[in-house]
Amino acid sequence: MSSSARPSAFNGTRNKGGRPLKVLAVIDERKQRNVLEATNWVVAKYAEAKKVAMKQNRCVRQGERETLIATAKTMFQLEGCDFDMGKALIYGRIKNGRLREWV
Repeated sequence: MSSSARPSAFNGTRNKGGRPLKVLAVIDERKQRNVLEATNWVVAKYAEAKKVAMKQNRCVRQGERETLIATAKTMFQLEGCDFDMGKALIYGRIKNGRLREWV
């Protein structure tokens, strides 16, 4: 097959003048990395808050998890994403000592 007879997908773009291939894959990869970093950050901060609260013989402040999630959304540019974390995820990581996950 000659180079002039190839479909446009073989020359690096979807359509003539279109977005280059794999650009969306790179964007998705960045977004997944940001979600993972945000999750790690929230778990680490919640673990710190829990440690401080236990030293003072009290519970973690009500609404702390929601506050940390809202802060993480702005810090890691996840406003358009439905980023949320349950208590079970946070407590499970704290219990197992896995405050950070890596890709």
